[in-house]
Amino acid sequence: MSHLTLADIAKAAGVSPSTVSRVLNNQIGERSKVRARILKVIEETGFRPHAAAQSLASRRANNLGLLVPAPVWQVFNQLYFLQLAQHITQAGQEQGYLLSLFLIGSGADQQKLLPQITRQGFVDGLIVRVMEGIGEDPLLAQLAQLGVPLVASGRPAGPEQTSYVAADNYGGAHTALTHLLSLGRRRIGLIVGSMEAPGGHARVTGYRKVLAERGIAVDEQLIVVHENGYLATQSLLQFKPDALFFATSMALDVLQALREGGARAPEDIALVGFDDLPLARQTDPPLTTMRQPLAAMGQRLVHILLDIIENGPTPVRHVTFEEELVIRRSCGALS
Repeated sequence: MSHLTLADIAKAAGVSPSTVSRVLNNQIGERSKVRARILKVIEETGFRPHAAAQSLASRRANNLGLLVPAPVWQVFNQLYFLQLAQHITQAGQEQGYLLSLFLIGSGADQQKLLPQITRQGFVDGLIVRVMEGIGEDPLLAQLAQLGVPLVASGRPAGPEQTSYVAADNYGGAHTALTHLLSLGRRRIGLIVGSMEAPGGHARVTGYRKVLAERGIAVDEQLIVVHENGYLATQSLLQFKPDALFFATSMALDVLQALREGGARAPEDIALVGFDDLPLARQTDPPLTTMRQPLAAMGQRLVHILLDIIENGPTPVRHVTFEEELVIRRSCGALS
């Protein structure tokens, strides 16, 4: 069947011709189901590619970029981000791609680095970490104008023209607060590291919504925006909270402030963290948390980006993952 073309194989396998070309050039990981399907079609048809057809993928860098609009010190202090980056890297390697990390901590960085990052042949596409709930992101708009294939990690604000994969931070906050209220807690303190951080705005919105649904007035003194969990907890203790909801990365600082303030967890103050980091199982007491499916999110980010690279940005892909409540001793539910 030497008359068969690359397009014929692509049609039979239900993929694009460039995907077939990437398989022929060993640019898709051996464990890929797409690769296995294409190879099966090739074997069944006896297809023999022309040398010119195999060169279709030669313009690919086989490199995906992870672009984060934050300074170095901030990024590498976020265990959540490091775990997500690990899963993205693994998913990319399984598909035959390397991952490059780009940090843009200022406008000057953006002017200097963006032309290099987006030049043809440097990366095949970008995963962009976005700031949720703070208005339309000009970086995404600029990248879109440059025609760079991209998918956002986190839900962008503004017109939903960008594909994204996000955790349901609003729903996670709703679940956590509902759980604490079911345990009889009524004065729930909320610590948010930054209203500009991914998920911060959504968690505050979820917090307010749950209290409104229960007819409980929001005490603004119980909402603290501060990156230091120790200082934030000290500030909250003067307003007599009976529960705290905060980033798991703050857990040790929160527990230290409680001990110094003479408060016990969960007897006096129930604790729930968001993001189920390994630290949550190591604290005393072990921390109840909202768990994001980071492995599945990393996989989906890579798969959507590769789909956009192969087939274009439309239709827009929007994927939201629910967060899971993981109950441990810190909330008092197991007492």
